[in-house]
Amino acid sequence: MNKKRFFIKAIQHAKWLCFCIFFMNLIYTRSVCAENIQDPTRPPGVSGSFLQIQALILAKGKKIILVDNHYYSVGDRVSGMQIVQIHRDFVTLQTKQGLVTVPISLDIKKSSGIKK
Repeated sequence: MNKKRFFIKAIQHAKWLCFCIFFMNLIYTRSVCAENIQDPTRPPGVSGSFLQIQALILAKGKKIILVDNHYYSVGDRVSGMQIVQIHRDFVTLQTKQGLVTVPISLDIKKSSGIKK
C-alpha cells in the first residue's frame, strides 16, 4: 500500500513539473518571438519605435498631426525627425538616413473629417 501511494504522489509531482516546464517554455518562446518581430510599416533605415500618427488636422490652411498626444506642424521635430511635409495621405520626415514617407491610415482620415 505504501508503494502505491508513493507512485501516485510521484506521478502527481511529475505532472506538476511537466506543466511548469511547459508553461515556462511557452512564456520564453513568446518573448523571444516578440523581440524578432519588426513593424512592417516602418520605413527602411529607421530604427527604434516608429512614429504613430493619431490624427490629422487640416484647418484654415494649417496642417497639423497628433503624435503621442502632442501637436506638430511642418518644421517641428518629433522623435528626432523633422517634419518636412504634411499631406492628406502621408507625412514626409527628414531622418539621418534621408527622407521618409509615413502613410496616414484611412481610419485617421475618416475620424478627422477629411474628404477624398
